[in-house]
Amino acid sequence: MSESLFPVRIRIVAIMLGLALLAPPTQAGVGGIEWRVAMLTGAQETPPVASAAFGGGVFVIDKCANTLSYYIVFQGLTETAAHIHGFAGPGAAAGVVHALPAGNPKIGVWAYTDAQEPSILAGLTYVNIHTAANPGGEIRGQIVTHVAELDGAQETPPVASAAGGWGAFNIDTVTNTLSYYIVFGGVAETAAHIHGYAAHGAPAGVVHPLPAGSPKVGVWNYPEANERQILDGMTYVNIHSAANPGGEIRGQIVPIV
Repeated sequence: MSESLFPVRIRIVAIMLGLALLAPPTQAGVGGIEWRVAMLTGAQETPPVASAAFGGGVFVIDKCANTLSYYIVFQGLTETAAHIHGFAGPGAAAGVVHALPAGNPKIGVWAYTDAQEPSILAGLTYVNIHTAANPGGEIRGQIVTHVAELDGAQETPPVASAAGGWGAFNIDTVTNTLSYYIVFGGVAETAAHIHGYAAHGAPAGVVHPLPAGSPKVGVWNYPEANERQILDGMTYVNIHSAANPGGEIRGQIVPIV
């Protein structure tokens, strides 16, 4: 997938997913309801697949009813099958836990078991869409709590950069962990971090160093005292370069709702 298309594709998927959010029937955190999101790309497959296809999904978890309702859209491929897989984090494979209906969009409900719920909430499920060319899966997306779009415009001050990227993040408030999967292109990084705690347009210090390379996959064990700020979108990813040592591209880590 062309790295330069990350921001454009995120916006396209956001528009499509917005159709599912025009009149949300429930509020996150009310009555056992939690929302999740997924961005589907070939880069998340194991091993990665070079595909121009992409997609996204919105998910509502009802912890009282043990159900996960989904609205999933995709573009650029002809599917042969599609599933929710579990239980594994980014970069790892897992078996099928729920068969998705054919067609686009995919709308339905998965009635999961009590034993499966902790793994679902921990971000260990993913959508996988299969094709004839890639029977193991052409695009995949982890079902997570937060996302980020990285670009130079979010830096303080803004940076004129053609680089871009995105990230998927899952926050587990039981274990105080933030799991991340971050991809980027168009820049030779010198360092990368999660910064906090500041809103969009304001700078903040480093709270977690990120591993080198793309994708960046890992877990941050955050302080419980800062959990509310993390949940509310007060952290951001910052990728530094020799030309822009203060940061070339930045992306606020924001919740879906």
